[in-house]
Amino acid sequence: MPLRQQADGRWAKLTKQLKLTRTYTYMHRILLFIFFLAGQFSNAQTSNSSSTVWKHVTKDINIGFRVSFDYPSYWKFDWVENCLCLGKPSKAPQYIEYNNTMNWGIWMEDGENYQLPTIDFYKDKFHGDIYETEDTVTVAGYKATRLTYKQRKGTLFMQNIIFRIGGDVFDIENNKGDTADFQTFLKSINIKKI
Repeated sequence: MPLRQQADGRWAKLTKQLKLTRTYTYMHRILLFIFFLAGQFSNAQTSNSSSTVWKHVTKDINIGFRVSFDYPSYWKFDWVENCLCLGKPSKAPQYIEYNNTMNWGIWMEDGENYQLPTIDFYKDKFHGDIYETEDTVTVAGYKATRLTYKQRKGTLFMQNIIFRIGGDVFDIENNKGDTADFQTFLKSINIKKI
């Protein structure tokens, strides 16, 4: 076989292999991109709380209720008088009953003297840059009013979710944002009269 034909044959074979390799590489990249997108969508649907380790607590409250809920293990739980408080561990003085930052809490109040918080209550804390939204949610089978306070230009956030059971008021406070973990905590709350 003449040298020219051998070179042309090798060139054709090499060209065919390169085309296959390029096709394989492009297909491989496309498949990787599709798997990447599928992973992104699946993560978006499951929420950030899928990797969170959860703890469970049940407490009998002296006003005649059993309250239970799940909370993320990165929070510390303290029971302070009329509040089941959750937050980051803090170094409070020993004479204080709690040592967490109280980012989430279930407050229990006597309904006789209870008044809904107003935007005026938070104006100083929010430096006057505040707006309020109100809607309803269901917590532990009870219809609740959710009041959310945010800054227009800043990042401060406060949320009160308030409902009555008989003559008692439950006020769930959240000052860390409406996260997937907070929603999981909120859905886990169970309150029974004992």
